[in-house]
Amino acid sequence: MEFLVRKAGLSIFLQDQVERSEKRILEVISENQEVLRLLGEIKSNKEKLIALDEEIKTSDQVQLLQEIIYRAKIENNDISVGFQGLTIRLANPIDVLYKAIRNIMR
Repeated sequence: MEFLVRKAGLSIFLQDQVERSEKRILEVISENQEVLRLLGEIKSNKEKLIALDEEIKTSDQVQLLQEIIYRAKIENNDISVGFQGLTIRLANPIDVLYKAIRNIMR
């Protein structure tokens, strides 16, 4: 029983420490408007990424997009894409876009 009482006391002590630390973190964050702005920006951008990912997954042309990404992986970002009689050769500026798309689709 004594051992259980000690564990309970330690539990209460640790809970108090956690609460104090959380309170101090909130105080520090509230003092720094840049941190608050960045946290808000991160949250907003993550929500936008989730929405974009869902839109991409439900698109009628998602198979074409997946094929482009697949070819980009195989051919190391230097590919030609043929679609409805058009051939497009991907250049360096487009590579950045495909890298971003690949990250979203993972």
